[in-house]
Amino acid sequence: MHIWDCGGQPAFLEILPVFFTSRTTFLLHFDASKDLNSKWQSVHHIDGIRYDGEEVNMSTLTYMLNWMAYAHSHLMKYGADGSIPDYPRMYCIGTHGDFSANR
Repeated sequence: MHIWDCGGQPAFLEILPVFFTSRTTFLLHFDASKDLNSKWQSVHHIDGIRYDGEEVNMSTLTYMLNWMAYAHSHLMKYGADGSIPDYPRMYCIGTHGDFSANR
């Protein structure tokens, strides 16, 4: 098993397809305590210190949907006979649910 944590930064979009295989499973994590319609921003923690990264000019929900569409465009395969496509496995995982007002 190989685990690649790209943190959602746009810079990874260029190199990520190199690691895609037919067995790739995507775990898309998001902060469930925040509104999915708020702007997405990456956050890094180094030695317990928080560093805010770049803010993307789209909502967290739209950003996640774009990542899903990107993965599908690289991994979705139709059967040889044109049958129903085989989609990559994806799971959206909300963190910080215990801090969410909308349980």
